[in-house]
Amino acid sequence: MVTSSSKINKLFSEIDVNYKKILIQNHFPYVFTKSFYFLEDGEDLYRQKDFFNLPDQSFNDNDIKLVKIGCNQIINGIGFSIENPFTLLGVRGIHKLFELFHYELENQKILKKEKHIILDELRFKHKLKDDLLICYNNVEY
Repeated sequence: MVTSSSKINKLFSEIDVNYKKILIQNHFPYVFTKSFYFLEDGEDLYRQKDFFNLPDQSFNDNDIKLVKIGCNQIINGIGFSIENPFTLLGVRGIHKLFELFHYELENQKILKKEKHIILDELRFKHKLKDDLLICYNNVEY
């Protein structure tokens, strides 16, 4: 059986030490674990175990689909550098992903705009712990 600890340990053994530092600064073990259990348990069981009972009715079917895509990207160490941003989530998807983990958007800015793609830097703050997290999202338009 694959556990969240074994999966994160495997990921950390495969990535660059500098990126590992970035992940640690961004409380990656927390969002990794939340992502792992959302995918493992499914939305209904996850909701039952979640402090805020998320995902709630504000998450539509497409939001859940996007959150699953985002969780899979997190499990693979994606989203926390300019070179390796989240993709396929759009603006609403990235917001719902981190809402699921109890983060609120603090700041969002465009870093780069190219033909049909905007690279956003997003700064989120945890609702209870005041932890800050910075991630990057490619938004197609």
